[in-house]
Amino acid sequence: VHISGTDYVENTKSIEIICNATSGGRPPKEITWFKDGEIITSETNNERIQIKSDVHTVARALISKLVIKRSHLDDAGIYVCRTSDLKATEFKVHVLNTYGE
Repeated sequence: VHISGTDYVENTKSIEIICNATSGGRPPKEITWFKDGEIITSETNNERIQIKSDVHTVARALISKLVIKRSHLDDAGIYVCRTSDLKATEFKVHVLNTYGE
């Protein structure tokens, strides 16, 4: 499982984090996202949050992209992507306060 994305972002800008989960056999069935230990779903949160997943059968990978539009200071934190076979990795996001510039 590999995670990459926007680690420093000015507030009000978008945060994009990509989780690339590969396996020797089939790609994982799903990827679950967490922020500071709390599960993230696009259904339970507001319209700023989008989660898109694509299966790449040739590469045996499941790629999930978490997008947070118009970031707020409280969007900073530790983001984790976890596969259905419980492999996980984390990524720290910093939101910079740029009000008044």
